Amino acid sequence: AVAIILSLFIFAIFSFLRIYTASVLPRSGRTTIVFENLPLKILTFDREGKVVFLKMPENLLAGSLQEFLGAPVDGWLGEETNLNIWDRLRVWWKIKSTKSNMVQTIDLSKSLTADPAKLDLELAGVFKDLEIVSEHLTIEVLNGSGKPEMANRAGRLITNLGATVIILGNSEKESGQCEIKAGEKVLKSFTGQRLKKIFNCREVLLKSGESRADLQMVIGLDYWQKSHLQP
Repeated sequence: AVAIILSLFIFAIFSFLRIYTASVLPRSGRTTIVFENLPLKILTFDREGKVVFLKMPENLLAGSLQEFLGAPVDGWLGEETNLNIWDRLRVWWKIKSTKSNMVQTIDLSKSLTADPAKLDLELAGVFKDLEIVSEHLTIEVLNGSGKPEMANRAGRLITNLGATVIILGNSEKESGQCEIKAGEKVLKSFTGQRLKKIFNCREVLLKSGESRADLQMVIGLDYWQKSHLQP
C-alpha cells in the first residue's frame, strides 16, 4: 500500500511539473489575455497591481489586438485556447482574489481612433510591466524586416511595457528573424527574456561600441508576417 501511495505521489508531482513547465503565460510581470467571445474583452494584470478589463470595438479582429493596443497578448480564451489548465487556474484565481476596488473597466467599444498616440494616451500605464520598469534598461530598435514602420511599431509596444526606447532606425541588413543583442547579463535579465519571447528573437552578444543602448533589437520579417497573417 505504501508503494502504491508513493507511486501515485510521484506521478502527481511529475504531472504537475509537466503542466507547470508547459504554461504559456509569463511567470512574473504583466500578463494580458484576450477573451474571444464577442464582444472581445481584454484582461491585463500584474502580480501586485490591479486587474483591468478592456471592452473592445466590435469590428476588431482578435488577431489585430496586439497592433491596435501596442501591447503583447500572451494568451486567449474562447472556443479554442492556448492556455493549459495551470494557466486557466491562475487567471481564475487572480480574478477571484482581487478586491473590487482593484478592478478597473475601460470601455473602448466605441473607440474609432486609428491614432496610436491618442490610444496610448488614453491607456497610459495600463500595460506597464513594473519588473521591466525596475531594471531601467535602454533599448535600441532597428527595422530589419524590409517593411516600413516596423521599428516604430515595435518601439511603441516596448515603450508601453515601460522600457526606455532611445533609438529607432533601420538595420543595415535585413533579417528573417528578430535578433536581440546585449551583454550576457542583460540578455538574461527579465526585460531581455520578456522581449525575446514577445518578438521570437534569437540571442546575439552585443559587440563593444555597437550601440549606445543597453540592449539592441533588430526586428525581423517574421514579426511583420505574424502581425499581417493572423485572422
